[in-house]
Amino acid sequence: MSTPFLSDLDLLHAAERLLEEARHDGLPPVCLAICNADGQLSFFLRMDGAPVRLIAIAQAKAYTAARMGSATADFARRLEREHLSLADFCDSGLTAMQGGLPLLHEGGTVLGVGVSGRSTRDDEALAGRLLALLREIASR
Repeated sequence: MSTPFLSDLDLLHAAERLLEEARHDGLPPVCLAICNADGQLSFFLRMDGAPVRLIAIAQAKAYTAARMGSATADFARRLEREHLSLADFCDSGLTAMQGGLPLLHEGGTVLGVGVSGRSTRDDEALAGRLLALLREIASR
């Protein structure tokens, strides 16, 4: 089991639904990654035609969301606000690129999702859609 309330099959079903939507929206293909609360990769998918460079980016977004317990866009704002750099965290897996979101439950981080392949705003929107699908599945 990936989380206390989402199985590996739940992750697969949510990702499958998201990718079906993404295939038909006329926008570029993406990679999506899901990391557990520790930042370990639980699920990864690369759409046909998505450039190889997106693999590491999607995984870094999911990892950062999980490890930091916040959206990567919020993490970027924190770096700016506190005059910090990524290097200050001594973790080469972190990124401040928008498109990573955490799934929070009962005050803790359950997992992080990351999407890469489109504008960072569109990546975050897809990540948000994936979280919505995961919440929908978990509520059944």
